[in-house]
Amino acid sequence: RLEVVLASATTGPVEPEMTEKMSTGWVDDASARVWLSRSRDQWEGVQAVHRSDSEVQIVNTVGESETLQLADVSVLPRNPPHLEHLEVQDLVHLQFLNAPSILYNLKMRFEAEEAQVYTATGPILIAINPWRDVPLLYDRPRMDSYAESYLRDLSRDADALPLPPHIFKVADSAYRALLREGRDQSILVSGESGSGKTETTKHVMNYLAYVSSANFARAPLSRAETATTDRIRTTESKVLSSNPLLESFGNAMTLRNDNSSRFGKYVDLNFAVSGRLTGGAVQTYLIETSRVVLQTSGERNFHIFYQLLEGAEALDPNLVSSLSIANGVAAFAYVRGTPSARGVPGEARGGEGGRAATRGGYGAKGAAEHG
Repeated sequence: RLEVVLASATTGPVEPEMTEKMSTGWVDDASARVWLSRSRDQWEGVQAVHRSDSEVQIVNTVGESETLQLADVSVLPRNPPHLEHLEVQDLVHLQFLNAPSILYNLKMRFEAEEAQVYTATGPILIAINPWRDVPLLYDRPRMDSYAESYLRDLSRDADALPLPPHIFKVADSAYRALLREGRDQSILVSGESGSGKTETTKHVMNYLAYVSSANFARAPLSRAETATTDRIRTTESKVLSSNPLLESFGNAMTLRNDNSSRFGKYVDLNFAVSGRLTGGAVQTYLIETSRVVLQTSGERNFHIFYQLLEGAEALDPNLVSSLSIANGVAAFAYVRGTPSARGVPGEARGGEGGRAATRGGYGAKGAAEHG
């Protein structure tokens, strides 16, 4: 069993072995590269030329000398220049792992000519939401490269370059550990609203379904296994079809995110000993039920209402008359006057929800009832 947990951001204790890496201790050089903060969450790189118990003398970004009271500013050590470049894909390689050093590394990688969305910090993957489609980052060749990296590792190919950090790498590691150790594995997806938790979870599920199918396809099949191929593919389709259904009923447009999940999600995927995906279950919790009757100005109700009202006719012409929704959004107080969501077109998403319901096994009647 492999679990994918979608959760809100939390703050936990720092691991003991990370304490030294996160040290805010001073560099003993006569002149040191440091990060200086004069106000909360704003850092600038400066040169510190002298420090006493109460003051620090710096040369600022325009070359001017300043003497500042340590009580009024925050000063943290900065990494040497050779550690501040795109090739540092794992933050544990930094000499100083403090907040401004982490942020600078992420910013530099993301603003590169070919934006680096993912950065590792040990077993943890940091993802920056690019707020745009990056299709080549998640296409079939990319999936194949991470799936085949396992075979390269087994061959101990010394010339093979390690693949860069990616959500597929995390998913593949969990999948291989599941097969190798025969023990349940978990992937926790956490972050602020709009950070990309929902999309990341979908990428994990898509990759696991794909690598499971690819692994099954490479293995020699018995006559009995060949007869079950269609059933297995149907199972994979059902598991993946849960995503648009959950988004329809549990996601809404907020001020920060057009497709914000208003609930927590626990995805449980089951695999056979051979590595085949055999089924799955999704548990939801803490759904924001108050949104049905009350939304903040500029926000919307759950997607399903708009998808039904704007996409019912495309899904089934009889739905409009049978549900008395011919007047559309304007006829209902709970959705009237709310803005349109740029990323959630009503008719298109309504059709998607209906097709997902059909793939999920609800049938024609269920597809209509589920948007």
